[in-house]
Amino acid sequence: FAQANPAFQYAAAERSMVMLEALRENVIEQALDQPDLISPSGDGIMDFISDRLHPYGNIEFEYSDNIYLLKNDREHDFVNRINPGVKFILGPGDLLVRGKNYLELDLGGNISNYFIHHKADRSNPYAKLRANLGKGNHRIDFRQEYEVESLPTSLVSAGKPGTSDYTANLTDISWETVLNRFGFDLQYVRKTNDYIGDFRLSNSMSEQTGIFSAFIIPEATPKTRFLFEYQYGIISYPKTSTVFNNYYKNKYWTGVRGVITKKITGTAKFGYETIRYRTGKEYRTFPVYGDLYYRFSRRALFILNASRELGTSSYIY
Repeated sequence: FAQANPAFQYAAAERSMVMLEALRENVIEQALDQPDLISPSGDGIMDFISDRLHPYGNIEFEYSDNIYLLKNDREHDFVNRINPGVKFILGPGDLLVRGKNYLELDLGGNISNYFIHHKADRSNPYAKLRANLGKGNHRIDFRQEYEVESLPTSLVSAGKPGTSDYTANLTDISWETVLNRFGFDLQYVRKTNDYIGDFRLSNSMSEQTGIFSAFIIPEATPKTRFLFEYQYGIISYPKTSTVFNNYYKNKYWTGVRGVITKKITGTAKFGYETIRYRTGKEYRTFPVYGDLYYRFSRRALFILNASRELGTSSYIY
């Protein structure tokens, strides 16, 4: 085999070193022209997290002359309510902008302190996850929530004061498609209440709702949707020995949703609702719903809701 000339090898190696050095200097110059993403010290990662963490807190102080909602022998008290929490948000900071993909994680708690009736004190944690994904005219929205909730048992008992606790799980999945001037939404919602201690067997319940809605976007008013909606729900008590308290409901809506001004959007709906129990008992009504959203700033939003519909207790009594 022929051997290569040592002088030729040295010259080739020197040219390679010069090329590598030039490439390294070029990369450094390009990196200096770009904003810092992740620094060797880890400050970039911490900045990324801190910019998307949003701590919040609410404090309420109230006086109630009937904390257990009793008809007779009412109990009064001062209540201090604190709601600390933190949100981690990936996506647009605007509370009304949902046209882009985003992810939101919310962790916190609801703390209630009673000045007289300390047995009613509660510290209820919650965790909520929401995500919106999609491209173009097709989007999917997902919500998963878990929290501990409390409510007075005297709402259904014969004047017996007390408070019941239960864990609430919520799953909400929806899909929206917009085709030119027509669109539709499909949604599935499942909620379960599992009671802790008292009422565990009688009142632990499950609710499932399927929703289909279609809307038309007139060419003359491209920011307005005329809605037609149908909802079907089933409420059951899986731990009870009977099915007498299980029921299903049908709800039909028609209405309009749109942009009123640059900062105000609203919805107005009118419907027909029926609730039918396994025993054959049936109730009917004409529900009404309306809301207004006022975007005061990029991070401030005022909401007004008003509704009228059939109310059903989650208790079996």
